[in-house]
Amino acid sequence: MHASVCDQVVDIVQNAIEANAARIELRIDERNGQLVITVTDNGKGMTTEQQARALDPFFSERGKHDHRRVGLGLPFLKQMTDTVNGSLEMTSTSGEGTRIGFSMPLDHIDMPPVGSWGDAILGLMTFPGDFDLLVDHRRNESGYAISRSELSEVLGDLTRSENLLMAREFIASNEASL
Repeated sequence: MHASVCDQVVDIVQNAIEANAARIELRIDERNGQLVITVTDNGKGMTTEQQARALDPFFSERGKHDHRRVGLGLPFLKQMTDTVNGSLEMTSTSGEGTRIGFSMPLDHIDMPPVGSWGDAILGLMTFPGDFDLLVDHRRNESGYAISRSELSEVLGDLTRSENLLMAREFIASNEASL
């Protein structure tokens, strides 16, 4: 199982990248004691059959994991949300993209650690591939939005250490303002 909610979100976004999404939107909303996450992409989407099997831990799309035939990301997320009386919704259209949304009460005794949004967002912004990631993080009345394309435009190549350091500081300052 993933160690934190952030780990789950990173897994979902990485799936979108692997599904050849050109645009991925990550919305994080923390208010009224609830954590609501939505990841929407315009990747290849899933067929009705794939959607029906997506929560089966013994199913993984052919060619995705040649060394194993299991896909544990969504089943673990389902287990996590069920444990805290949360919810999980998935909609997908083959050839158009996927939307994964889940919510969890932050004060539930079995709520897993949330993790570091700053580290998770930075890692996703620097993930290799040709995609734009838009992140909108809200906490109560505060929030910020950032996109990978804007960050790269201002800082340059995000794989260069000096640019990565500036990106880390920028994201950390936005997280600290929440």
